[in-house]
Amino acid sequence: YANISYNGNTESSVGYALLQGLQSGSNWLWNLSLDKKLSDKLNLSLSYDGRKTGESKIVNVGRVQLQALF
Repeated sequence: YANISYNGNTESSVGYALLQGLQSGSNWLWNLSLDKKLSDKLNLSLSYDGRKTGESKIVNVGRVQLQALF
């Protein structure tokens, strides 16, 4: 959880960079990750990130990665 008080322009490139994409007010960030070795040569990675910034809708991002080692 991050509560931000920023009086500048959040839509400018400088404001966006300073706030790292967050907004003034309440910001919620959460993540979950799982790594699993499937065999000697296969690894599976799952990750989920969520964020609720200011008055914006919730943003959900999921990723899957399968690594083959040889």
